Amino acid sequence: MVVLQFDATTVRPILPEEDCEFTTLPANENKASGNSEQSVILSSAEFVRGFTPPDYLIDGIIQSGFLYSLTGQTGSGKTNVALLFSAHTALGLVLAGREVAKGRVLYFAGENPDDVRMRWIGLCHELRCRPERMDVYFKPGVFSIQALYHEVAREVGILGGVSLIIVDTSAAYFPGDDENGNKQMGDYARLLRTLTQMPGNPAVIAASHPIKGAQSENLVPRGGSGFLNEVDGNLSLAKQGDRVSELHTQGKFRGPDFDPITFTMPTIFPPQLRDSRGRPIPTVMAKIESDANVESQKDKAATDSFDMLVAITANGKASLVDLAKQLRWFKRDGQTPDKIKAQRTVEKLKKDKLVTYDLDRWTVTTKGKNAANSRVKP
Repeated sequence: MVVLQFDATTVRPILPEEDCEFTTLPANENKASGNSEQSVILSSAEFVRGFTPPDYLIDGIIQSGFLYSLTGQTGSGKTNVALLFSAHTALGLVLAGREVAKGRVLYFAGENPDDVRMRWIGLCHELRCRPERMDVYFKPGVFSIQALYHEVAREVGILGGVSLIIVDTSAAYFPGDDENGNKQMGDYARLLRTLTQMPGNPAVIAASHPIKGAQSENLVPRGGSGFLNEVDGNLSLAKQGDRVSELHTQGKFRGPDFDPITFTMPTIFPPQLRDSRGRPIPTVMAKIESDANVESQKDKAATDSFDMLVAITANGKASLVDLAKQLRWFKRDGQTPDKIKAQRTVEKLKKDKLVTYDLDRWTVTTKGKNAANSRVKP
């Protein structure tokens, strides 16, 4: 059987010289001849013998040796989900009912590594695992993947290989000057694919920004078809509400379809995170939620939106702090008004065109008044 190897730079097959000559046989005499030379055309039996069973890292979703993009809007939780994938891989923990093969992880933290560090500390605390005992390695800061490829591969080999590589984000490591250019992004995707050739045959997931102005139904990575055509699958992370996102696929996916996975992004206060004055520092994590819990959270968010709409109707000049006090939205200490929650809620009302904000005053729209008067939760 002829085994084809591919040059990752030129993307063309490299054949031994002796296999580049055609052996002419009658159409019905496709059996091996006594000649030592092999045909470059495979019989059906030879062709199916080349089947390689899928080797899943995350059962039914992520295959070893494959390149994936993870595309979501800002705030959808790409980093949180990438870190959760990393932790579950390092620990071999089941993810949304799917088996995860235990393995080592390499995480490229190119976009705000300090924030990634805090989120990792928080996630490890929630999983009751000490970070120093996690089989996860980090490369903080932006670097040239092409320039340091062999050095990284050498260190990965010393470690014994890796099962998963996270690139956070693809934009941080992009070596070109036009993220929307098909050719440059296609070349970049081929560069990212070379990471799958690192020792251990790792799956590679590149957290990616979507095209400009993308909505939940159009979450494909920038670069048009140039980038998308070169990956094995695009995982989409679509916002479904306040701190709720849904993982599925869009645009392309080599593998069986799977049921969407819903994540919430709760704020957590790990005791290891303190500022210089000893005050707790909040961070966020991704948490898999059941359908029932997700619906409950959506109902709670709808109630919060409705209550805020009624409060603004009563006093459009109230500040966010005053609105939080009126609605009895306080932080963990029970005394400090939760201004951030109030801001998120009014921004949602504004996005839904239930309120407007001009000249330091909130004004309820006709749509908002109808919702308030009928007491229908927006």
